[in-house]
Amino acid sequence: MRKTKNIIIPRIIGGADVIFDAELNTDCCNQHNNAELTITLRIGFHPVDPVVEGRKFDPQLVGHQLDPQIVREGHPLFGQATWTYNDDDRVEHPAVYWRDPYWTKWTKYFVSSAQKFWDGKFWLMNDSHSFAFNDRGRIFFPNVWCRLKLEGSEILAPNSTTNNHVVVNVVRLAPSWTKFFQSHWKLYCNRDIGIEVTDDFKTHGPIRFCTHYHEVGHLLGLRHVRENDFGQNQYGRTDFEKVSVMGKGMALRPSQSFPWAWALREFVNEEPPPPLSDDWTMRLDDRYVGPWEQGMEVWSSNKDPGCTFLRLRDVLWKAQLQRRFPRSAAQIRRGVIY
Repeated sequence: MRKTKNIIIPRIIGGADVIFDAELNTDCCNQHNNAELTITLRIGFHPVDPVVEGRKFDPQLVGHQLDPQIVREGHPLFGQATWTYNDDDRVEHPAVYWRDPYWTKWTKYFVSSAQKFWDGKFWLMNDSHSFAFNDRGRIFFPNVWCRLKLEGSEILAPNSTTNNHVVVNVVRLAPSWTKFFQSHWKLYCNRDIGIEVTDDFKTHGPIRFCTHYHEVGHLLGLRHVRENDFGQNQYGRTDFEKVSVMGKGMALRPSQSFPWAWALREFVNEEPPPPLSDDWTMRLDDRYVGPWEQGMEVWSSNKDPGCTFLRLRDVLWKAQLQRRFPRSAAQIRRGVIY
């Protein structure tokens, strides 16, 4: 079975919806292989430039430029070859024009490196016993491998109609400018694909950090480790929180499987009952109904009363960062693939 859905996570980042496509593939399942859930995220990159349809930058038309954060042409330290752009903290930075092949190389590296970082890092645990399949007379329940496919394209006008899920403005800073540029999930600078080193830690030395890994996490629907905190505390108070990719580091956490778990929930809720034989019976236990659950199916073996499994509906699956293999004897008996 291959199914594709358009997924919307409502009001998750800055009050805005996160949108992407997801494909669930169970055709690849056998006694040793998991199902695969692939998120496809199409990003439109807009090279911020003070030229509008071939017209030179006009300070009198600031409100009509491609982006209102273009402040003025020329920077006191860098001259008329530059122009000024505000970052997310409303700090002015000198910027220069994008030119090929640098622009093309930048976008290709952004897509390939971010996809490599996030792709195939989580396995969702099939504790709900969904997507049962029969392999040579035995019933198996696969875990789900979380895959990511990023697609990038150039957007010359940010408000144009495109097939992208999100459009991101990208600023090219003046080469000799060293001040930190505060990016956000829809505003990047050319330095965001580089390796930075942060040293705001108590128990160990400096940690590497890549801004674009962090920002793609936002595009997938992930928040900061302490989203409801203030200032730098959003990126973590403890070292464990800070080293997370959604903090100030590059460490992945099982909870960051959230985009895939959200998408998978929609597939699970559409799934028909598993194709089990007459040796199994099911009852619905309403005691488990809660804010995230519609109910729990309790399946029992008529031949082996001690062999039961539960299947939750409308819940987010838990994840792990490695495939659990080989299976234990109990898991083999139940037909669970880990």
